[in-house]
Amino acid sequence: MAKKSEKRKSGGREQKRVGVKKERKKNSSVAYVIETSVFPAIVGETTLENPLVIETPKSLMPIIHAINTPMIGVCADTHPYRNPFSNALRLAEVHRRHADVVGAPVVLVTGNLIHVDTKKYSKLRVHRALVEQTKPITLSELNMEEDREANFISVENRIKDRIEMLKKASLDEGGKPLYNGPIYCPFGKCEEEIIQFWVDEHTRKVVAEKQEKLRMERSFLRAGVKSAAKQMGLLQKAIAKDTEALQGLDRVAPSDERENNRRVILESIAKLQVRLQEEQVSFPETEAKLRDVIGELENTRATTCDAADIKRWFFEGQLRLKQMIEEAVPNARVISTGKCFVKVGDKVISVVQKDTDSTTDVFIDKLSKKIQKEQKNGKRQPDLILIGGLNLAPTDFSIKYPKADGLPREIAEVAIVQLPTCLDNDYIEKITARGIKIGTEITKLINDEDFTSGMLSYCWPSEFPQSRFWSSNNLADETIFEKNEEIEKLVLGSYQIYGEHEGDMQEGAHHQAYYSVPGFPSKKPLYAVHHDFFVKIAAPIHHYVNLGDIVQGENHEYHLEIPEDYRITHELVADIDTILRDAGLTGDQKAEKVGRLAELNSFLGGTPRVDHQLKNYEVRAIIGGAKYFCMVLNNARRVRLEFIEKAGVITAVGGNHFGNTGRKNSGGVGKHFEESEIVREALIKMLRKCAGFTDEDLDRLVVAEKISGVSGALGAFGILPDGMKREDIAKLSKAELKKIFPYCLSAKHKPSGQGTSSKGLPVKSLRRARSERGPTDPLYEGRFALELAGHIDRDTTFISRGSLYSISPAQEFRSPFAESLDFGLGDIGTKVIGVPKDRKGPIVITRFTYEVFFRYLKNPWRINVKQLFPNAL
Repeated sequence: MAKKSEKRKSGGREQKRVGVKKERKKNSSVAYVIETSVFPAIVGETTLENPLVIETPKSLMPIIHAINTPMIGVCADTHPYRNPFSNALRLAEVHRRHADVVGAPVVLVTGNLIHVDTKKYSKLRVHRALVEQTKPITLSELNMEEDREANFISVENRIKDRIEMLKKASLDEGGKPLYNGPIYCPFGKCEEEIIQFWVDEHTRKVVAEKQEKLRMERSFLRAGVKSAAKQMGLLQKAIAKDTEALQGLDRVAPSDERENNRRVILESIAKLQVRLQEEQVSFPETEAKLRDVIGELENTRATTCDAADIKRWFFEGQLRLKQMIEEAVPNARVISTGKCFVKVGDKVISVVQKDTDSTTDVFIDKLSKKIQKEQKNGKRQPDLILIGGLNLAPTDFSIKYPKADGLPREIAEVAIVQLPTCLDNDYIEKITARGIKIGTEITKLINDEDFTSGMLSYCWPSEFPQSRFWSSNNLADETIFEKNEEIEKLVLGSYQIYGEHEGDMQEGAHHQAYYSVPGFPSKKPLYAVHHDFFVKIAAPIHHYVNLGDIVQGENHEYHLEIPEDYRITHELVADIDTILRDAGLTGDQKAEKVGRLAELNSFLGGTPRVDHQLKNYEVRAIIGGAKYFCMVLNNARRVRLEFIEKAGVITAVGGNHFGNTGRKNSGGVGKHFEESEIVREALIKMLRKCAGFTDEDLDRLVVAEKISGVSGALGAFGILPDGMKREDIAKLSKAELKKIFPYCLSAKHKPSGQGTSSKGLPVKSLRRARSERGPTDPLYEGRFALELAGHIDRDTTFISRGSLYSISPAQEFRSPFAESLDFGLGDIGTKVIGVPKDRKGPIVITRFTYEVFFRYLKNPWRINVKQLFPNAL
């Protein structure tokens, strides 16, 4: 009995031990049998080594439409053409129909498809309810004194309702799919919460049913024990009574009757003893069963439920939700949960889910540091990481690392993009504005002025990385999406204004970046290659901003930072002499070797004097790049682009290297002169050769402004309507000026603020400095601002509701300064940002990275200008 009880208490573990013993008998050399938990690939299993391959036509450029966290079920406008999720699908469908022109769309819905409040009631339930999609509330219903019966909707029915809403949002009014291509859906936090709810509910149900069964068994056994005890007592009394009667017969005279009575009594006692013995045997067993049941009842709790069962229910929940979503959304395919890896073309893309509802962008900061550590440990990385979840705003950041099998200075990168949420933030803000307490994560985000929502597309036109941000203001605009021809204009029309933002050329630096190009000279500075390239492809660049540190200057003792492979005079002479004495070389070969050696040494030696650095820049960048700057001016004139206030079609900003030069002397060179002003004068002198521009034109088109005595730019720009002349601008009202000049351009060399560093997410310091100081000029009012900076050799962008914060890459290789402070590899290249002339359309950010140009120069390929500069004016 004890063994049975022990076996019952073990909950089946005894059988597992027996299994192990049997296994040992079969193979005595096996000491232990190790059980492994297998995770069934219910929603697909993808890894970096084995990603899901998404096929697109090889002849077409793939473009990823990342629809993040639409959260169907959060309050939204019921107008059929104001739903950001539905309109994002409509936009992707037009891309699909014109894939031969714009590229093949790949639609990724990166988790959090639906929103269901599965939390228990608390004081925040009211605030959670405010952001839920419900039927409209009328004034006639607002009477708490009225005896109206409340409605109770189970969470299960809420889930079904949200799935139905998701289905409706995926179809047009005729019931046809809004997007006719495949939709790939990794599960996110909301989906996991639903599955968790199902598991919790199922666990609760199983526990309740098991407890009820055990309670009934306990009651039955208790009754049995009580009845058996009572029966034993009655039997013992009956035996005692018969025994007393038997003893009484001894006092009676012997007779046949006495003997007959004795026999009857003895038979009765024998029968009673048999029955008593049976009860005495069964009673402990019943008691043991009762104890077992009581122990099992005490152990039957949700916390003691076998992990194997909970896993099974979790996977069953995954399967159920997967089936519900795939049945509701046409062409939908749930592909993963947690980390997701897909391969599109030759690029591997990872979708990671933000594991917190924080209203900040700490996650991307921590993730970038984690990736840097992984790279240091030799872990392979994807080409692009998309961060899904309830994010603050679209943010991009890249991490560089040397290619293991690359040539010297050849590096690769991991592009990290924090995706915007696909919500109508303006509508939710209006709905929740009447509340005072900020309750849920959603309302916290909505109340953050930096929060912006929409959809982000990512692609590599002609191999250059490019992101396109479609704001929720556009995606919730029924005037665009109720007519197919208007969507066609967004996809195929010409409305985009493009500007190149470059900085930190570091002219004259020992570590100035250059490309190796065919011919002689074999090395060219980055700006020269970029601008020659833009001229060659007739790039529709309409304005240009130079963000400072044009020359290296003497910020600190740079003359001492000589590269280790620089040849000092006697070494250079010895090397040249060796070449000239080599009898195996022809005269031309000797001339080429000596020329290349001298050229390389010249680059490594740099240009020490600041005036010589400026002269170098004038000859190589301005005179050498005359065609580029003339092209920019002509593009601006062709599309009627105008600037007002302290900015121009060509804007130059001074940097801190020149400003700090000579500071140990009285005042320093940088205190008496400004590199941007010197460069402006050289530009105007050269641009006089451009046809059709007068000195008066150039004076306003090429600027090097100051704001409160500090080099910088602050102006507004836009496209003049046909028929309007520049002199008519002065006659415009304030409202008319905002309409014609919808963008503000603010540029300074240094991001400023605390935490300015090449470590972590550098755009945070720019955003903090520029946003927390507030508007410093009426120009900001009612305009979308481009807040530009350079200085820290990084390429990163953050888009808030009213501003784009951008730090541009540098044009300098890793320097001793960066090495001494343990900075990571910096970004090298230039950046082009496009904005729609009337704010209807995407913000396009194209990164012309050193890495892509490096490959292009070795083996040039065909450039698709229309895809590289989509929708250009």
